[in-house]
Amino acid sequence: MEHHHLNQNFEWQPRQGPFRIVSEAQARQYNEQGFFVFEDAFDAETIQTLIAAIDPIEAELEQMIRDEYGGKALIARADEITFTAHLVAQSEVARTFTLHPFFRDHHPIALLRFPLPFLSLRL
Repeated sequence: MEHHHLNQNFEWQPRQGPFRIVSEAQARQYNEQGFFVFEDAFDAETIQTLIAAIDPIEAELEQMIRDEYGGKALIARADEITFTAHLVAQSEVARTFTLHPFFRDHHPIALLRFPLPFLSLRL
């Protein structure tokens, strides 16, 4: 594999336990694939409440992209992909969600002893 010219010296170092929350299988998947999934991290009601709070904000952004930018602004495209900045500043529900015990108790540094750039959460 050819490295990017600004990344000539990087060498992956597999992470070793002991881990507080992450299983050996999750750590192995992280080492091999760069991610793992925390199953059942949030209950369906929490996620549905968050979606209901965020969707109107996203819809407003999409409409602005349509009206003011012809449907495309930089890499954002209405009805395809948008990036709403600072949702926690716009939604009390989103702000409360960031205080969920999962984030407080499952901080990657505290639990894994290594950064977790690609974390997927599945109901």
